[in-house]
Amino acid sequence: LQKLHKGTHADIAELLHNIGDTCMDLYQIKEGLGCYQQALLMYQHLYRGNHFVIARLLDKVGAAYMELGQTKEALKYFKETLTLFRESDRCDHAAVATLLTHLGSAYRGLGDFEKGLGYYQQALVMFQNLYDGNHPAIANLIPMGKSLYNLANTYMELGYPDEALKYFTDALGIFKTLYDKSGPDVASSYYGIGVAY
Repeated sequence: LQKLHKGTHADIAELLHNIGDTCMDLYQIKEGLGCYQQALLMYQHLYRGNHFVIARLLDKVGAAYMELGQTKEALKYFKETLTLFRESDRCDHAAVATLLTHLGSAYRGLGDFEKGLGYYQQALVMFQNLYDGNHPAIANLIPMGKSLYNLANTYMELGYPDEALKYFTDALGIFKTLYDKSGPDVASSYYGIGVAY
């Protein structure tokens, strides 16, 4: 493609984006981050101003930095993404809820548990509004289960085991529904419940 299209082209940017996703799936974080950064530069050149694809890619760059343990750098990208989402007239609420979870994890990783808790709570409300018990795509409950689990852990870190217990129990209910009563998320939720007691 690069021989066909000199310079910046949407097809090249999309391919770099897809290669970045694949590298992340293979846990080749640095390679994925490099592809995301190249794609981001192209997208920023192609789509001036606030564009949804730029916001989504900024979030992925932030997530890659989180995986590399560079939480402050990740937070910078997550904040920029949130700004773009708030300014956008085309808002994907599931993407915003996931971003809020990322922000919560970043602040929690930096030791600001109260701020992290606030973002987790916002994400949970959004997920609950998006995916009620009758939602046909039950797999979409995974982010809500993880949000509940993150909230529980944050309450534990803040010294509120009773509040944590409630969220661990709620997360367990979702994970048991999704994973037929077994799996690492189910086990982690049971562990959290035991610790909360």
